[in-house]
Amino acid sequence: MRNNSGNIKSFLYSFIHDPLIEANNNVKVEIKDGLETVTKKLNGQISTAGASATVEEQVEQVILNAINDESLKQMYIGWMPWL
Repeated sequence: MRNNSGNIKSFLYSFIHDPLIEANNNVKVEIKDGLETVTKKLNGQISTAGASATVEEQVEQVILNAINDESLKQMYIGWMPWL
């Protein structure tokens, strides 16, 4: 993904210029914040310290986030993970 980060970011930036989103500044700000987060993660910055993580460290962090009880409690009930 890091090798194609330019393509990923250009695709995501197109949402900022969507006519439906341009009319709503609150949504536009949220999208920009989200894009900043995606950019940091694509660059390997998984913490607020700003240091880049290796791919292995990022994978470990994603797995830890995925099995975190607090994250799982916030999931949309309609997802029905028990099925």
